[in-house]
Amino acid sequence: MGDLVNKQNRIIFVVIAVIYFMWNYWAAFAHGMQESYDTSRYFGGAFDIQNPGISTTFLFTTIEEPLWIMFTLVALSCIAWIGLAWIVIRQLENFPVRWLLAGLLLLISMSAPIWSWHTVLLSESLTQTTVVLWLITIIWMMGQHDHFGVPILFSTLAAGLVIVTRPQLLMVIIPAQLMFLFWRARRSRGDWRFSIAGAIGTLIFGCWGVYRLQFLASDNLYQYRYAIHNFVDKQPSFRAYALETMPTCQPLEDALAGPAPWTDVLAISRNMIPVCPETWIWFNSPESRFSSWIFDIPADSWSNFLAVIFGLTFFAMSAGVAMPALVSDLVLSPQQLWLWTALYVALGIIFGLVTRRDLRVTIFGVMAALGMSVSSLVFLFTVWGADGYDLSRHLYPFVPFVGIALLALIPTVAQPRVPKSPQRTGSDHLVSDNK
Repeated sequence: MGDLVNKQNRIIFVVIAVIYFMWNYWAAFAHGMQESYDTSRYFGGAFDIQNPGISTTFLFTTIEEPLWIMFTLVALSCIAWIGLAWIVIRQLENFPVRWLLAGLLLLISMSAPIWSWHTVLLSESLTQTTVVLWLITIIWMMGQHDHFGVPILFSTLAAGLVIVTRPQLLMVIIPAQLMFLFWRARRSRGDWRFSIAGAIGTLIFGCWGVYRLQFLASDNLYQYRYAIHNFVDKQPSFRAYALETMPTCQPLEDALAGPAPWTDVLAISRNMIPVCPETWIWFNSPESRFSSWIFDIPADSWSNFLAVIFGLTFFAMSAGVAMPALVSDLVLSPQQLWLWTALYVALGIIFGLVTRRDLRVTIFGVMAALGMSVSSLVFLFTVWGADGYDLSRHLYPFVPFVGIALLALIPTVAQPRVPKSPQRTGSDHLVSDNK
């Protein structure tokens, strides 16, 4: 009977996966492909200093045709999300919960803040796909009772793929991966060999990510552009700091006070050398770098950061949608992302309790939660401080994926609760002996 049920489950899931795949392709075909101001960067050299997205560049330059690139991005995303839904079903035993959670994850994947990036030729779609693949390997690795060397290998490679695709995410991926490897070793009753090997591999990928970030930060074009972006965007933090310390440039200050500060300031920045040469030198100096001004005005910086982050909204990157706006906003609201994050964390805990998972508060759990919170805060603060332009894109996919990841991980990674065996009384012993 069990085999028959499993066979029926597989047939049902295959039908759902086919419908999901066809629906995504129909939506992509109906809305078409869209390019962005950054698209051309990913058709250059994979190791170019201005191109951190090596995986994206490799994919784009290999396929070349923009329309087929979009279809490939959609296909890779579908494979990843279907894989996440399947590993959730395999990991959970509670029949309604596993199908409800798997279906919810597939619905979330088609919401506008997630799906709209697939039809734009940028690195965000592939980054999202690699993060989902990494989540799959985490659930697989933590759910194995033995023979977990292969899952650890694939999880390490998946974490490395995320870092290669989007180096900035290493500040979150590295601590999380090391935490899960440590957790895996504790479950293995002292068998640390595979976890240590996975940790070494993860740190190697981390060194690669640090190298790419330093390589990118050394580019003068980016340094100047990011400083100008911060000058327009970061009020009252960096802008007040810049106006106080930089040489006076009246045209720049007039542009800030005008009706279109972004347009006017960026226009002046392209021709600042003859207009305000000393100011141009200042914007290219170490004084304008994030590592300098953040320590000069720490209180204003953190106040500005918190105000921006708590008010952060996500927009649909393209007009492409895979479901009606009302349903999309109900599944993942771009205006209330932090609220939806909290709701998905709470829902993950509820699913964990319903499926009788061991959700006890332990010292290791508290330390892991604090560590991940600190690394997430450092990531958010660093990305906010580095560039004041298009912040929601720079934070993608971390911000919308925090709640989604915890929704999937909490009920699947926590171990099942083991019921206590009843103690045998003396009369039980006598009955047993008489038998």
